[in-house]
Amino acid sequence: MEQRLQIKDLKSPNQSLRSPSTSPNFKNIVLVDDKVPPLLNNFSICEQAKLFVANWNGSVENIHDGYDHKTVSLNIAGGGMKAPGANSLEFVNHPPPFQSPGSKLNDPEGNVKVVNNLLSCAKKRNPENILPVNTKNVEQGKKIMLSDLNNLGLKKNMTIKGTITDFHNPSEFYIQVNSPEVQSNIRKLTVKLKDYKGINQEYTPVKGQVGVAKYSLDQTWCRVLIKEIDILTKSAQVLYIDYGKRENILLHKMKELHEDISKIPPCAIKCRIANVLDTKQWNENYKNRIASILIGKKCSLIITDISMDDLPCFTVDAVLSGKHLHEIILENMHDWNAKEKDSKKETSVMDHTVEKKSILEKKVERKELDHTDCLTPKIVSVSTGDKFLGMVAHIQNPGIFFCQQTVNGCRLSQLQVCLREYCENTSITPDFCPAVGDMCCAQFTEDNQWYRATVISFISEKIALVGYIDYGNVEMLQLNRLRPIVQKLMELPMQAMNCTLAGVKSISGTWPAEATFAMKQLVQNKVVTIKVIDKKMNTFVVEITDQSVTPSINVSKCLLELGYAVEEAPILLKQIETMKETNGEKQQPVNWSWVTLTAKQVVNVMVSVLYNPSKFYCQLLNEDDLNALKELNLSLAEYCEKTKPNVSQTIKGNVYGAYFSGDGRWYRAFVKDVISLEVIKVQFVDYGNYEEIPLDKIRQISSTFLKLPFQGIKCWLSGVRPINNEWTTEAITTFQMYATEKKLQARVISVMKNGAEVELIDNSSSIPMISEILIRKHLAFKENLLLNPNTLPSTSTSMQWTMPTFSIGDTISALVLDVVDPGFFYVIPKEMKVDLEKLEKLMIELADYCYAETYSIFQPKIGEPCCARFSGDDKWYRALVLGINESEVKVVYADYGNVEMLPFSRLRPITAPYLQLPFQILKCSLAGIMGLDGKWSISAIEKLKSLLMNKHVIITVKEVTQNIYPVIVQKKSENCVTDIAEQLIIENLAKYSNNENQCSKTADCCCIELKKQVAVVEQVLYFLLKDRFGEDNIPDIIKPLEK
Repeated sequence: MEQRLQIKDLKSPNQSLRSPSTSPNFKNIVLVDDKVPPLLNNFSICEQAKLFVANWNGSVENIHDGYDHKTVSLNIAGGGMKAPGANSLEFVNHPPPFQSPGSKLNDPEGNVKVVNNLLSCAKKRNPENILPVNTKNVEQGKKIMLSDLNNLGLKKNMTIKGTITDFHNPSEFYIQVNSPEVQSNIRKLTVKLKDYKGINQEYTPVKGQVGVAKYSLDQTWCRVLIKEIDILTKSAQVLYIDYGKRENILLHKMKELHEDISKIPPCAIKCRIANVLDTKQWNENYKNRIASILIGKKCSLIITDISMDDLPCFTVDAVLSGKHLHEIILENMHDWNAKEKDSKKETSVMDHTVEKKSILEKKVERKELDHTDCLTPKIVSVSTGDKFLGMVAHIQNPGIFFCQQTVNGCRLSQLQVCLREYCENTSITPDFCPAVGDMCCAQFTEDNQWYRATVISFISEKIALVGYIDYGNVEMLQLNRLRPIVQKLMELPMQAMNCTLAGVKSISGTWPAEATFAMKQLVQNKVVTIKVIDKKMNTFVVEITDQSVTPSINVSKCLLELGYAVEEAPILLKQIETMKETNGEKQQPVNWSWVTLTAKQVVNVMVSVLYNPSKFYCQLLNEDDLNALKELNLSLAEYCEKTKPNVSQTIKGNVYGAYFSGDGRWYRAFVKDVISLEVIKVQFVDYGNYEEIPLDKIRQISSTFLKLPFQGIKCWLSGVRPINNEWTTEAITTFQMYATEKKLQARVISVMKNGAEVELIDNSSSIPMISEILIRKHLAFKENLLLNPNTLPSTSTSMQWTMPTFSIGDTISALVLDVVDPGFFYVIPKEMKVDLEKLEKLMIELADYCYAETYSIFQPKIGEPCCARFSGDDKWYRALVLGINESEVKVVYADYGNVEMLPFSRLRPITAPYLQLPFQILKCSLAGIMGLDGKWSISAIEKLKSLLMNKHVIITVKEVTQNIYPVIVQKKSENCVTDIAEQLIIENLAKYSNNENQCSKTADCCCIELKKQVAVVEQVLYFLLKDRFGEDNIPDIIKPLEK
């Protein structure tokens, strides 16, 4: 429950092979605020499509009637869906006259790039006949075996973290290692294998060889280990060595591996748990049950032994959510055996009939075993009271129809283009047979276009009934008109919203054909106004109005006037909010309490549910309370399962037994809100998560179940606050990575009525304070640090660097390298002030220092100087950190102006002696202006970036300070010169730093002359109007001129 309550499990059969690192993993979704993601609370399209079947009475003869399934033709050049190019770390050449490492500083022909040698003496140390960077020496015909690959350097007694990607039995499961090195390798492989061409020759693999294969589900190239080869079927059993998944694949979908990626270690490892049980005791039932629980979960591993089979196998002690993996396996085996004990005879009989299964059943069974995860469509998010323009896409009757929002029309049209491109380039897979409920691409019979669909049922072995999730209609299709779908085609939420008309119901309980025909005439092919009145389970109750005519037409009222419907009692919100009784008897309040904490208390905890660092829930790791909670949950489940639904109305604030859809069990829950007459929002009080559930999924419970204090403690992390008022996704993900699924210490800072402020401490980490990790990664500010928005990135006082000196009034041609905001940006002058001999000597000493420095992970701060190894020539230079993300750092080479992204491994700390020579880059700010409310808005920053980033400008020094130059910045264009500060003021993104324009204090300013001219014009205007109207009838607007 601790894990399952954190996130609801969602399965996806067509999940990309790149799971879990690079594709959605619903088990690890981080909840935002109190809102459960729509996907977790809404219905699957399979359930939605069943609504069509309900009124067919077993007949599918007329399922084509009433189709209004339309396609929009887009004439888009190159309309295919091409993946964007990989982020290149290539060095960007700036035009002359800017120089680069090693170039002569005044060479007019020099391109702005880092050349291979700055120093003549350094040239002597390097051979001149070095091969070019991209030279490859591929030995054709050489077969690359697993032993040729490097390894991750894992050793006995090491502790690592990873994600379970596949589970077969306790003696064979696969884990993708979670480490910066592995994540970097995954990215490299993704780039290298994209559009993989392979070695252009017929490929005949051998067992144990490493090759490249196209994964059948998402058609991406991945490295594989050849496990077995079947010559007759021309296929092979392969293991995807970077993801830990297995598959049978045809040989023509495999290619030989390039040597340039042959040395990268496998990113997934084979593991086993020692002494859990005899392999003979294991069966497929255990696998199906346990694999669904484990796959996608993160765990901590201690390697206890290493053995060698066809690939290394690591014996591990694995821990998930504070519980050992072997305990989880044994518990689930015990639960399964208990349920199966009374049905062994039946199972035995069934075993004898397995061979009689139909071809269809075998296909479906194989599909379910191969693909344990399922691509689930997102749901369009709308709330009660929302009003939007839309179209009615498909009508079954006024009680069941599907609407689309017109705001998504353009995205839907683009999706259709992408679907057509994808499906036309995807060959027919003969054995592709999606299971009921699976997502796929389907070719609509009326226009032969491709659409997103879900399988509702199978009519025969070769015919499936599918529902189109963006339109709402269904049809029967041959399996050869279906294709597997990929994640990128699932990004747009499904557009068909299941709706029913508000305020009306059928006269006899069944809608007549005349009512359906009348509704089609009123709304079909029209843009109408749709208002959400209520939500009942999987259906939106809506009011539809056609406002394109005068007077407007309300569809519900029109059906009433035509005599096809009767009025339904309206929903009274006041009644919902004031429901006080259950079954005619007043509910009596029951006393209950939460676990209490005291200030300065230190306790062992585990995070049960996490929203962000300002809101998460913890459980105390108190053995007595945890055992008591376990027993209480078992008793509660037994009681609730035996008790019939006994609640017709609820009261906000009451506690009930509630059914959690994530694992199908019952828990104590607190009513947070009454959504409608049929749906309530509850919080599971022992864990902290929320869910919307129907009334028939709660039970009244006695005070016996409330004696144990509620175990979920609401907390917020002490000492940190978000950088931009709200926590970023990166900050939340990082906090989740360091705070969940492990035992932590919580030091209570303060206790309030609604929760506790705590410090979280991980004693097993090199940085125990989790708040400090967020601060170091620049994902949070210290709570007690009052930052001026114009504060510059700070560096240590012992690590200050200097700039070239300029005087007030100096005019400099420069290139803008990076912009933080108008109060801080970096430039590099066109003509550098540098002593070439000193710089050459410094480069020699810096290279010796960096090569002698013992390697350790160096994590600098933004604005901090460092040593950086340039990717163009692998030499060390002085640099300044401009930005930091999870695995890379953006640096500018301080003496040359080149900017590039580097991994942390190519950085070294710099010491004071190498900072004595001034950097060539300048820190500047726009002189004479400030933010409108004292701080710079995002709009001002983005505008300045668009004006200045990587642009040549003229700067004039207005003031000389120790750390920064306030300057006037001018940018020349063909027709004019733009003053950047004035441009920001004109666009109302900045204001003058004083009440009056600074130039008014200057005696010879042009503004003085302009004021004199304006005064003359005012006098002339006054005398003209006085002559026209007379002195006594001068208009009020002119009278101020008299003064």
